[in-house]
Amino acid sequence: MPLLDPPGLLSFNWDLTNTSLIFLSTLFGFLLQWSGALALGATSATSHVVLGQFKTCVIMLAGYLLFNSDPGIVSLCGAIIALLAMSVYTSLNLHEASDTTNQLPKLNPSASRQPLRNNIGDVEVDVRTAAESA
Repeated sequence: MPLLDPPGLLSFNWDLTNTSLIFLSTLFGFLLQWSGALALGATSATSHVVLGQFKTCVIMLAGYLLFNSDPGIVSLCGAIIALLAMSVYTSLNLHEASDTTNQLPKLNPSASRQPLRNNIGDVEVDVRTAAESA
């Protein structure tokens, strides 16, 4: 980007503060992209898009609160509504995930270790061994 900026690469004031801030900005950009890639690998595509919109809203609201930027009242209201909608989406997903984990069968470790037997005709089948091998 410094090659395309009007002051040019050589006329930019490359002191320690400016260089440090450029590298810090680069690090934050990398971490932002990396978090998105990690989220995409761990969640669904919809959750990844919601996370991206969340980050956009947070950046816009932080610019308004920290740097007094003026995105406009419509944009601020949209960001607040989007954050509320994302909170509802996350809450519903967490509630659904907790419902599905409650439906999983639980093993009783104190159950007898004796194999359960079932007679099918003249053949005796060890039910527990057959279930464990499946």
